[in-house]
Amino acid sequence: MMPPFPSLRLPERWQIPVLAVAGVGALAATTMAAAAGFTAVIAQTFYIPIILAVVWYRWRGLAVVAAITAAYIPILGWFTGFASPAFPEAVARAAVMIAVAMVLAALSSHVSALARDYPGIFQHAGDGYIIVDQQSLAVLDLNRTAAEMIGFAPSEVVGRSLVSLFADPATAEGTAEALKAGQDLDVLEAALTMRGGGVRWVRIVSGSLPEDRVVCTLLDISRQKEDERTMRALARLAGESPDPVLRIGPGGQILYANEAAMAVIGAEAPGEKSEARAALSRAAAEATATGDQVELEVRVGNGTFLITVVPIEGEDYVNLYGKDITGIKAAETAIRLNEQRLEALRGLDRMYDAPLKAITDYALSCAISMTGSEHGYFAFLDPEERTLTMQSWSDRAMAVCRVENPQNTYILAETGLWGEPVRQRHRVILNDYAAPSPLKKGTPPGHPAIRRFLSVPVFEGERIVAVAGVINKAAPYDEDDARQFSLLMTGMWGLVRRKRYSDDLKRSEALYRTIFEATGAATMILDGDGMIVHANARFRHFGYDPADIVGRSAWTSVFDGPMHNAGWQYHQIHRIEREKVPVYEGQVLDADGKVRDALVTAAMIPETDLSVVSVMDITPLKEAEREIAVKNRELAALAEVSAITSSLLPIPERLDAALAKVLNLMDFETGAIYLFEGKGDVGVRVSQRWPADMEAPYEIKRLAVPSEPRYSSDRPEGVPPHIRERFASYASIPLKVGDEISGTLNMATRREHVFTTGEREFLETSGRAIGGAVLRARFSEDLERANADANLYLDIMTHDINNANTVAVGYCGLLLPRLAGKEHLMAKKVLAGIRQSIEIIMNVSTYRSLSQRATRVEPVPLDAAIRSEIARFSELDIRYAGTDAVVMADDLLTEVFTNLIGNAGKFGGPEVTVWIAVVKEDDRVAVTVADNGPGIPDDQKENVFGRFVRNAPRVSGKGLGLWICRMLAERYGGSIAAGDRVPGSPGEGAAITLVLRRAGD
Repeated sequence: MMPPFPSLRLPERWQIPVLAVAGVGALAATTMAAAAGFTAVIAQTFYIPIILAVVWYRWRGLAVVAAITAAYIPILGWFTGFASPAFPEAVARAAVMIAVAMVLAALSSHVSALARDYPGIFQHAGDGYIIVDQQSLAVLDLNRTAAEMIGFAPSEVVGRSLVSLFADPATAEGTAEALKAGQDLDVLEAALTMRGGGVRWVRIVSGSLPEDRVVCTLLDISRQKEDERTMRALARLAGESPDPVLRIGPGGQILYANEAAMAVIGAEAPGEKSEARAALSRAAAEATATGDQVELEVRVGNGTFLITVVPIEGEDYVNLYGKDITGIKAAETAIRLNEQRLEALRGLDRMYDAPLKAITDYALSCAISMTGSEHGYFAFLDPEERTLTMQSWSDRAMAVCRVENPQNTYILAETGLWGEPVRQRHRVILNDYAAPSPLKKGTPPGHPAIRRFLSVPVFEGERIVAVAGVINKAAPYDEDDARQFSLLMTGMWGLVRRKRYSDDLKRSEALYRTIFEATGAATMILDGDGMIVHANARFRHFGYDPADIVGRSAWTSVFDGPMHNAGWQYHQIHRIEREKVPVYEGQVLDADGKVRDALVTAAMIPETDLSVVSVMDITPLKEAEREIAVKNRELAALAEVSAITSSLLPIPERLDAALAKVLNLMDFETGAIYLFEGKGDVGVRVSQRWPADMEAPYEIKRLAVPSEPRYSSDRPEGVPPHIRERFASYASIPLKVGDEISGTLNMATRREHVFTTGEREFLETSGRAIGGAVLRARFSEDLERANADANLYLDIMTHDINNANTVAVGYCGLLLPRLAGKEHLMAKKVLAGIRQSIEIIMNVSTYRSLSQRATRVEPVPLDAAIRSEIARFSELDIRYAGTDAVVMADDLLTEVFTNLIGNAGKFGGPEVTVWIAVVKEDDRVAVTVADNGPGIPDDQKENVFGRFVRNAPRVSGKGLGLWICRMLAERYGGSIAAGDRVPGSPGEGAAITLVLRRAGD
């Protein structure tokens, strides 16, 4: 901006020197002139410093004026004389100078005030101002508004040519010529170039300023220009507008309608008007009558239009401007549904503590209301997505449902339409339920009628957890319904899931709190520094009040004892190895300072710096362990003693080993075992461990053996002198089984020893074990002698008696052909009796063989075994066709056929007929021996193969034959069974079938 007095403008640093020089120069000139006699003219030089002082410093400059005049008057009085006429004139001139200075100071202050206000007014004016040089058209100054119009800073525009700001060269050239010619621009509209290359339209008005300057006022008309273009476009493109534009005249006739408007008013049939056109006509009549604009919404098909009816002043028609608000209405519907859903979710959130059924019922009722449906349902889906379980039906559905015994659980694979959301994993919409669809499976009788159907799956991640559905909305279901329904059910499921998590958390918290308090161990929670945060009541077992130790360090209370250092190390280690749960044993102090054995476990609480430490008092357990260790040692020794006494060693060796084991365990240096023979009174020493310098007596009297154990620590009476006099401690244990004493175990040591209860039990048990071994050894000897005698008797029977039977059979065989009639029959009976005796002896011999030798089967020709036995029974009618079968058996196989054929003759009599048949079946061979004798009753068929079982009491025998047959059949890996010769007729004869393994080819 220009200064108020441009010619007097100087930098402040030069103002004082210039003022001093002017003042001193004026005083010097005045002094020289006064000395020369001049007084009037030279005084005018004082006006120079006076004017400079008041212009530069305004009212403060009067001090300079006063100083100059104060110097001027004495100078003139000195040179002209104070009494001369020139002195009053000088005083008068000084007064005039002061008055002129005051007037100039007032004018300078006013001009300075105007100069201060001008920049603010200039910069903050609402219009833009540019000051340019009239000839060069260079921009000298511009305000902020003008700079903002074109997007430059003021410093970037000052110095540039005004012409360079114009976007149109022709307009720039005309403007330059007019300004240089001194012509004012009268409302020039021009486009100025902006920084980014855009255009700003302005209206320019110019005016002249002094010093060949021109001010240009800029008014922004860009919005006006835009509106003009818009109006021109609207006027030009009304017919092309995508929005409806109509003009309706009096009576409702259509004067103009663009293509978009025709879709609104519809095709007009003769004598008819569309519903939309009728509504428009009514709105046009209302606007014409009131003179006010009228707005109405018109629905056409699936779209909605907002029509504004504008009356035209002075005209008898109205213009109608339409806008497609289908999207807006859809958004409004979505907002309304969102608000309903959010309100439902807020309601659900307030039901956090309500039962699950109440929550699902409420959500379902909100969904029905939100979608405008009649009925609805909600069902849970199991984790395997196989079964749907009905959770909620809407109240109205239950009221109108007439289905008898409705189900609650449905197999998904058997469901129809309402299982499709799970199978498709997507929403299902069916707006014409009556139309045929492969998805439907029908509804049961009494089910509410379905017209429209919407169902959505409820997801948790990728898994479907529930299915919800609504039916019978008045209008068709659309995607907005499905989306809002799905969002509401998903929100409800989130609440259900949070409620379940919360309930589980509460149960877990209660469970863990109960466990924490009810656990059998003293349990505490420690922080990282080992301070006790919480402690359960079990610490009272150690004498601590839980409330007293909370807040204290565990290492100044519970662990302030033997395990102080080790416990702290474990505490630090398990904080590093957080996954491990260390378990260690140690000793802790109770409140009374008593040391107790303890089992300590520690575990970190995940994602915290806290640890759980349990301390279990195992003092009784440790004491029991020590006792058990002693017991185990004694039991181990006892087991070894029992093993020794049960071994197959000779009895002296067994007794010697047992004595050594007992003495080693007891750490006794001497001992001996004495046994009695029968009822004798003298016991003989059979084993001893005795010092080299002494020897135990060889015999002892029975009366010297106590009936009960005797220990030196009990101070017993009747102790033998050789024991009492030589040893400090001793014990005498009778070898007793029941009431029978078979001997005694004596032991002694030269040191003092007190026998504990455990040691006494061990010694007495060892005495019983040794006594039992002695008795078993004696029984074994008796048994061996008895077995030898029995074998001798059997050898005599099987050899000598069997030889006599063989001779008798030979004589009967010679006698039978020479006899007839009763004598012949009698001879047959004699032969049969002899054969029975032979059979008994052979059975005994066979049984003896079975019990004395191991089983070893090998291929045996079956035919030879059968024929050898047939030959022995030549007096019987035996029918056999022969066989080539080879079976797995041994040399005792013939005994089977001896017994089977012998039984047939024994029970059937001399006239019996015997049939032997062989059948090969795969890897088996079945041999059937049948007869026409009395047969075997059905109730005895299962028992005939038992030991000592006889089928006919009147027939002599021991019942061993068939039992031996069964033993041999099983020995060979086969089987044997009893049946009827004629199936179903036991009285027609018996049939015994032997099945054997067939030998490989």
